[in-house]
Amino acid sequence: MKAVNPGGHSLFRKILERALLLVVGSISVAVIWWSIARLQKAQRESAALGLNASRIANEVEMMQGTWTDQRTQALSLRFSAARDSLFGDAPELTAWRSAIEERAVPLAFQTSVRFTGSRTQAVGQASIAFVQVALDLTPTAGIPGVRSAYQRLVELAHHIATQPKRVDLSAISVESASNVVTRASMTIDLWAADTPLPKS
Repeated sequence: MKAVNPGGHSLFRKILERALLLVVGSISVAVIWWSIARLQKAQRESAALGLNASRIANEVEMMQGTWTDQRTQALSLRFSAARDSLFGDAPELTAWRSAIEERAVPLAFQTSVRFTGSRTQAVGQASIAFVQVALDLTPTAGIPGVRSAYQRLVELAHHIATQPKRVDLSAISVESASNVVTRASMTIDLWAADTPLPKS
């Protein structure tokens, strides 16, 4: 029977323990290295995402700023155009009446232009007056012409409806006898600032 050598078992155990420690240490180093590499990659991706988000935010802000400027300019132009299209005061309304009377002369119409009333409507903090006008037309007798009274009436109505100022031709009526216009009437709304009516 062989004698057991306690020293050999002790040496083998030490070698095994050191080998296990070496393996565990290597695995730990590998895990730590993998964690560091993954963390660095995540940090790089996070930084890239942050830069991309910042770039997009700047682009959106620039787009919003551009849209705001364009919208402000468009609204300003619309407001200016709307204000310029209104009749300003009573003398301006009187001048419009005189211009219509003068325009009717070469078209061989006798005219009666009367301001019959107005109504006011609030628009935001401003107000608009709708000035009602009654225009009566009678063909001038004894003036020969190539065009019929109806054709001349259409021309005058077109002239009234295409004024630089806001004018609404809300109604028109025609009286005739034997296919000849004997009398015509128009109801017109003039858009104006809230101003007193001129004297008829």
